Amino acid sequence: MRRHPLKNCLLFLLLLVAGAAPAEVYRRVDEQGVVHFEDRPRSPDAGGGRSYAPPARLVLVGAVHIAQFLAPMAALAGFEVIVVDPRQAFATAERFPGVTLVTEWPGAALDRLSLDAHTAVVT
Repeated sequence: MRRHPLKNCLLFLLLLVAGAAPAEVYRRVDEQGVVHFEDRPRSPDAGGGRSYAPPARLVLVGAVHIAQFLAPMAALAGFEVIVVDPRQAFATAERFPGVTLVTEWPGAALDRLSLDAHTAVVT
């Protein structure tokens, strides 16, 4: 049974918040583009090698209170985090430090961001 990549990421984030995640976490992307979080690097005998996949991105549509908590957790997990909200009063650097902010309407922003298999969108 194949798990959806976003479920793997959310499971890791939940473990991290609960304090159950290991001290060092290694992110691996397999041949199908599925992200795996592991507590140790894969040995050279296990196959694989260096991954040249683009970094995983998380696009949060709406600069709401839940996004304020999800954004730093996703950044800690290694995601490039992008918050999309046309309301400039909510999409501010003070509310989302260290996150890319896009103050366009979601339809236009998502078209411009070129979503791909390495991008998760949360609405």
